Amino acid sequence: MSDEDWRAQRTRSEVVSRGRGRALLEWARDLVPAALGFTPYRSRKLAPGEAYELDGVRHVLPDPGGASRERFGVMKDSNARELKALLRGVLEHAAFPWWLSGGSLLGLHRHQGFVPWDDDLDIHALASEEELVELAQVLAPAGAFVYRYAEPRCTLYKVVLGQRKLLYPALDIFLFERRDETETLERRDGCPHFAPQVSQPYACEAVFPLARARFEDLEGIPTPRRGRELLELQYGPSWETRYAACAPHLVTLAYRLLVKRSSTLQITPLFS
Repeated sequence: MSDEDWRAQRTRSEVVSRGRGRALLEWARDLVPAALGFTPYRSRKLAPGEAYELDGVRHVLPDPGGASRERFGVMKDSNARELKALLRGVLEHAAFPWWLSGGSLLGLHRHQGFVPWDDDLDIHALASEEELVELAQVLAPAGAFVYRYAEPRCTLYKVVLGQRKLLYPALDIFLFERRDETETLERRDGCPHFAPQVSQPYACEAVFPLARARFEDLEGIPTPRRGRELLELQYGPSWETRYAACAPHLVTLAYRLLVKRSSTLQITPLFS
């Protein structure tokens, strides 16, 4: 599949909205966190080909070539340490199948860990909310709490250290169920399976049996069996060489909490 074919699969509304919102996102990426008195990134930005350390793990940002010399943020060690602690807790205590997804799966294959300018973790889980409640009960004594984060058309679950109103930084869990008649996985909340811009089914055979990989300095992290194929569906065939920095999740969280909370956003703890 070419980049052109992949882009053609997006709806016109998504293309238009992304184009109009790009300048705003670039502005928000740097200015809004500063205005809030917090940024998830270090002060020094990173150029392709440069080496960096993330909580003691050495990396080199791959140089995709081309004329662009854009520089990218690098998450702070404290964020990386906190997110790894959450991932370790899920790895040790979850009694249901789960695997890296989205930007975390992209980071695994392209950076052997976090995308340097990312600021959260994404996993998919073949589980019910009842099973997630059981996980929340196990994690709570260690200071990790699970919240249901629900909007009218989307429900996910955020795992954070401490009882925080902002729910940041977080490990996001998206719940799936298996459709045996089609051998596909579908989100329990009815949202698009794993990539809103594509229509291909999320095939069970692309995920299972799960593989295991090293993520930063954590061993044995579950990943989809055909992870590279899923990344191409979600990010296009140039996912290894096309970098795209976006606004920190802190920005969108602040917007939803301050602007939308009264009417559409419901945040409830699964266990307290």
